[in-house]
Amino acid sequence: MCIRDSLRPANTLEAEGAHGPVHCSAGGGGEAVLAAEQGNPLPPPVQALRRHLHPPGGLLNRDFTASAPNLVWVTDFTYVRTWAGFVYVAFVLDVFAQRIVGWHASSSMRTDLVMTPLRIALWQRDRDGNPVSPGDLIHHSDAGSQYTSIRYTEHLDLEGIAPSIGTVGDAYDNALMETVNGLFKTECIRTTVFHPGPFRTLSDVEYATAGWVDWYNNRRLHGSLGMLTPIEFETLHYEALNREPKPAK
Repeated sequence: MCIRDSLRPANTLEAEGAHGPVHCSAGGGGEAVLAAEQGNPLPPPVQALRRHLHPPGGLLNRDFTASAPNLVWVTDFTYVRTWAGFVYVAFVLDVFAQRIVGWHASSSMRTDLVMTPLRIALWQRDRDGNPVSPGDLIHHSDAGSQYTSIRYTEHLDLEGIAPSIGTVGDAYDNALMETVNGLFKTECIRTTVFHPGPFRTLSDVEYATAGWVDWYNNRRLHGSLGMLTPIEFETLHYEALNREPKPAK
């Protein structure tokens, strides 16, 4: 199992105005955490059926690496408490450079919560001139009802994306995304760097998340990327592909 390290940028956050020490911790939770907190685990027959349909580890088998962009995306959502109630934030992450390619915040846990960031990610890749090729991409998630819904799986099939589902209740099967959810909570929600005060509404969470995602992709240094940002790491990859070969001497 390969989990990317992401601890050093905590010092960068403190320099940008975080109050108190920042500890990078794993665990966002998504639907599994909410179910556990509310004491509503899935019934055993449902868990057994999903284990049969989706083998442990999915297609990735807990290997969160990729040789190029647009080969493996992982996704999950977590929640933020606000004065107006829970807000849910879903992310789509490209494993190659750990770049967040799509995100969406909503007050609802319906399928649109996870469908919207997927559509954004596909649009963003196409806009950047690096569209997803049908048949190349694996999309990995947990076994939440949003990700296994007919509407969502049909959209994956329409785009030529192979779905991969982790084991029910096993955070290790989506460990990289759980880690990013934890970083989001630690670096964005539990500090005042990206929002000056308490989160009152959905708009407050959207504002803070937009700032954090921009910082994460463009300025956050990753030890596993050679102290580069996700954008820098991807840019170097595409530059190497497009570099003209030197003539033979």
